[in-house]
Amino acid sequence: MDQISSANSHTLLTCFFKECESQFRFLEETHGYLYLSGLAEYQRHFKVIKPYKDVKEPAKAPFYAVTRYERDNQAIEVFYGDRNYALEVYVYPDPARRLNLNDMISAARKTPSSARHLSYLTEDADISQSLKWFADTIRNNPKILSLDEKLIKRAEIMQQTLLEQSIRSHLDTQIAEASRRAAEAFADQDYTLVVALLDIYADYLGSADLKKLRIAHEKIS
Repeated sequence: MDQISSANSHTLLTCFFKECESQFRFLEETHGYLYLSGLAEYQRHFKVIKPYKDVKEPAKAPFYAVTRYERDNQAIEVFYGDRNYALEVYVYPDPARRLNLNDMISAARKTPSSARHLSYLTEDADISQSLKWFADTIRNNPKILSLDEKLIKRAEIMQQTLLEQSIRSHLDTQIAEASRRAAEAFADQDYTLVVALLDIYADYLGSADLKKLRIAHEKIS
């Protein structure tokens, strides 16, 4: 998707900050969180949040908008932006750890919940509705705000499992592509290319690809 204009970026950011302030106000009024918001920048590996009010020039995409709620050493961050105009919520049990809200929900319920990964939100109504979903989700799952260590550990396990599944899925895709290209190279008797494509995946190949790899090694030895 092409980047939208700076003027539209300003409209989207204005909507995001306004809706966050409204939808998540209960974190301040009911749960004692402190609130800050702005555009995030990274300076010497530290995240700096600069206020977006009364800006002289509209932000250029990609931007990184953050609304952050802090209480003691804990925090909740609502994020919007990057190149795919994504909206996501993260929970910080302490300054060193960050968990996706979906993982916290699943951990609190002890059963998987439907994930809410939102991208390419380039309309005010979509931003407003999605922020309401996140805010209602936190309201309906008060355990997320208590953050006991057992809940945190359960969420970390879920997060690690999802990461491993993602890595495995990516590896499977790479192997499938290497297998396809190796089959073409084998038919063309380009055995050097067959070895180059398959050798690094030798521990994960099926019998047919292992046979191609063995023959290719013999041909070029």
